[in-house]
Amino acid sequence: MVPAMFLLLTASSLIFAICFGERDARWAAAWVLAAVIATAVAEALNRNWGSVHLTVAAIDLCLLAGLGHLMLTSRSYWPIWMVAAQLLTVLCHVAAALAGPYNQRVYTALATLWSIPCLLSLVVGVVLDRRATARLRAG
Repeated sequence: MVPAMFLLLTASSLIFAICFGERDARWAAAWVLAAVIATAVAEALNRNWGSVHLTVAAIDLCLLAGLGHLMLTSRSYWPIWMVAAQLLTVLCHVAAALAGPYNQRVYTALATLWSIPCLLSLVVGVVLDRRATARLRAG
């Protein structure tokens, strides 16, 4: 089950990005929303984190690819921050696959921990983009 605080952070970050962000922020929000929904479905179908959760790992890898494409086409710096956080999430899945026996709680915590900096990067990026746009308009 997804903690209520995470859902609140996710919802508020995505709403903020959609309402106040430019095209790149909306694309990032769409990718994150799709990944959150897909992950919730995957976890509902398979709650076993005792081994590498391949479906969630694949979803995280797809999100990394989407954010990576955004990073390469964006003129902003914040997609780099999102990609870095998402890359750490994917690497947690890889580390769990290579580690052999491990603590299920540690894997779950590490695989989900980096979503918070990823969402915060989106919010901070939107704020910085809006500030830069305001400076350009002011002259």
